[in-house]
Amino acid sequence: MDNKKKVHFMGICGSGAAPIAVIAKNMGFDVSGCDLNMSAYYNDALVKNSIEIFKGHDLNHIQNVDILAISPAILDISPNHPEFFKDINEVKDSFKNFIKKLKGSKILIVNEDSAAIGEILYELKNWLKTEGVKVIGYYINNKLEFPFNTEYRVKLNSNTPEYSSFKVISEDKENNFKIGLIGQHNVQNSLGVLIAALELGVDIDIIKNSFENFKGIGRRLELIANIDEIKVFDDFAHHPTAVAITLDSIRLSYPGKKVFAIFEPHQLSRTKLFFHEFATALKKADRVIITRPFLGREANKNLEPVDLDMLSDEIGINKAEYIENFDKICEKILSEAKNGDIIIVFGAGESYKLSRKIIELLNQKHGLVK
Repeated sequence: MDNKKKVHFMGICGSGAAPIAVIAKNMGFDVSGCDLNMSAYYNDALVKNSIEIFKGHDLNHIQNVDILAISPAILDISPNHPEFFKDINEVKDSFKNFIKKLKGSKILIVNEDSAAIGEILYELKNWLKTEGVKVIGYYINNKLEFPFNTEYRVKLNSNTPEYSSFKVISEDKENNFKIGLIGQHNVQNSLGVLIAALELGVDIDIIKNSFENFKGIGRRLELIANIDEIKVFDDFAHHPTAVAITLDSIRLSYPGKKVFAIFEPHQLSRTKLFFHEFATALKKADRVIITRPFLGREANKNLEPVDLDMLSDEIGINKAEYIENFDKICEKILSEAKNGDIIIVFGAGESYKLSRKIIELLNQKHGLVK
């Protein structure tokens, strides 16, 4: 690229900005960035791609910059998180506005297992018909009574620790697929991709091969160690729905195993907003340890702390406890975890450091390193 444009990312070390910065770098842009947290999980990828990172935020960072890209995390109260919306109606309105931006051939692919999507379809029924939108639905459990142009029914065949297999039925056609991910939610996500690929004319055998060879992405129920049959997973989930889905997926693929959930709350406002929902989600584990919250953009706001001992009590006095110190958590895990157990470390802040520390100490305990 001649006369490279200079792009500077504020909040570059976050999970959203970092990948985009790497893409921009590889497309030929001159990329730099700044962040308050210089030890985030994604820093290594930025450094590997020769992207310069400055600590903090300063006007000097953007001298002679052509494009300033700002992470939503930088901009308070309009964050791209659930607290942005006042209620479910505002969420639905956002999706309706998004759908109404359809142009060209106008194809809408929807997951019928979402009750809110069903409500949106009925509210847009006349608009969809008038605009000639081709509406395609797919479902595992919940068929909607809606005049779809095409509809796909799905049957789950099996879930193992290595993959999920399922059958897709449409009219008189049936096809079996296997994806290298576990959990019903991943099957649902893959169905949206599958149908979009078919609509674009991708050969079905190519889709099958791609699904079978796809093993997921980092920090999404990522198996990062298997030490004497103690499996350690790293998971980015920091919302109760995601935590619950992850634990359900583990139960499905590892039936009968004892599951440890180590949870790092992400921001005080989210923890307060979903206090009871987090308790309900974490109850799905056999053993729960809650650690200190990662404050992120709320670090300098002097917000009232959350009583995490109370959260532990709601999960279960004999099941959960709050331990602030990472070293003490590791000691607890090493004293309790046995062969065959599952350890999941949840969080979007410093939790990845905790998961690596657990692995290091497990290796030492089991004599795998000196």
